[in-house]
Amino acid sequence: MNEMPKSRLEPLLEEETLPPPAPKRPRWDRRLDARLRAWAWEVWNRPRLRRAGGAALGVLALAVAVGTYFALRPVPQPDFRTANVDVLFNYVLLTDEFNRLPVEQRLELLSQLIQRLRSIDADQSLLMAAFAAQITGEVRDQLEENVSRLAIDVFDNYARDYRPAAPPQERKEYVEQTFIEFQKTLERLAGFERNISDEERLIEGRRQAKRDLEYVQSGGMPIEDTVRMITFLNRGIGSRATGHQKIRINSMVSQMIQTLREGEVPPEEPMQRPRRSGDGQARPDPDASNPDDQPAEQATETGDEATGASAPDQDVGDEKESNPDDDADGTPDDDGP
Repeated sequence: MNEMPKSRLEPLLEEETLPPPAPKRPRWDRRLDARLRAWAWEVWNRPRLRRAGGAALGVLALAVAVGTYFALRPVPQPDFRTANVDVLFNYVLLTDEFNRLPVEQRLELLSQLIQRLRSIDADQSLLMAAFAAQITGEVRDQLEENVSRLAIDVFDNYARDYRPAAPPQERKEYVEQTFIEFQKTLERLAGFERNISDEERLIEGRRQAKRDLEYVQSGGMPIEDTVRMITFLNRGIGSRATGHQKIRINSMVSQMIQTLREGEVPPEEPMQRPRRSGDGQARPDPDASNPDDQPAEQATETGDEATGASAPDQDVGDEKESNPDDDADGTPDDDGP
């Protein structure tokens, strides 16, 4: 067989004369690691730098630990008798620690805060205004969270012992007693308590429930306001409640409203408005205090008649005195002087 002829093209450079390839540069992370190792080895070999570096690391670790503690620790409860009002508002309205307290303790602290607001000075008023100015964004959401949680926990605290399957009389007595206790709780929060009986409180609640029902049935409440109120209760306060809390609260509140509307209410006595004298001060009604006395209008008419009877005589006398030259029969004397 014929062999292929060898190529007469030869390389211009021999392999021995080619330069070696340039070494590949290591990646940046490896270079940084090498530099850190070299620096650490240098510091470790020098006792003075080693001691300084250890002290610096200790201070840094201590600062991180202290910062973490203050950032994650529970907010301490301030003294509600001496602390500034902005600190109290911040604890009550903007911290989760307040929500974790029992319901009774939260109500007690809120009552102390209301008492402080009754006697604040100008400086405390400025602090309260500065606190109100920062209620925006996330701060406002936290405020709504705390207020809603308090309202839900207060109602749920009463609704836990309510039994929907109990006899009607037992359910009626429970919701009436709950209504009375809730009214007293609100009065303690406001800082005053009315000296009235429990039956009078129930009568007031029944009258108000009946008035509300009549107002709604009369169409005086616009549909937009009704929808807005229901939306606020469901999506605002109700969104913070659990499913079990919603069931318990709705069941008890529905029974309470029905019981108050069906309760017996004595007829209201007509209110007697006190009469006012000429100086603007209230005077008791003489008709109400002394029913057997003579009415004021009749007395006035009698006086007018008496005055009218005596007035003609007085006029005649004056006329006679003014005309002395007249005759006795009342005819004027035509003779001149």
